Amino acid sequence: MGPGEFIAAVSSNIEGYRYDDGVLTVRFRNGRTYAYAGVPEQVYEGFHNAPSKGAYLHRHIKQRYVGTEI
Repeated sequence: MGPGEFIAAVSSNIEGYRYDDGVLTVRFRNGRTYAYAGVPEQVYEGFHNAPSKGAYLHRHIKQRYVGTEI
């Protein structure tokens, strides 16, 4: 994965994601994209390795980090 490239997600809700300098950017299948700032690398790794990206995002990221639509 090069800088700025999205990783395709196997998810009914998430199309893809990327992680750069503490910012997790998630592109949803509905066309919206959100950037979550301040996400530690270990939280990103949990998201990346999660069998359900949507569930992990809801439980561990949306509740703790501010998401800004971009």
